[in-house]
Amino acid sequence: MKMRITFKDPDQVHEATKDFIHDLKNKIMEEKQLTEEGALVEAEALSRPFVEIIHNFFEWGEYVTIELDSETKSARVVPRFEWETKY
Repeated sequence: MKMRITFKDPDQVHEATKDFIHDLKNKIMEEKQLTEEGALVEAEALSRPFVEIIHNFFEWGEYVTIELDSETKSARVVPRFEWETKY
């Protein structure tokens, strides 16, 4: 049997992405000796694949649905295109 739970958190995805880019920018500045501006451009470019992943699983950057499976005793994040109800 499967059960779906939808969570809403309007700030967490944005804040986590912003923190990831900030930390990546600092790492690039240290490793490649780039200016802050140059490192930010590179960090933003490297983060684009994650933005695509977020778009595939989060509605409006706020909603995410987790599916629990009692038979396999597992959980998975449900891609948006599989949602029955959109918010």
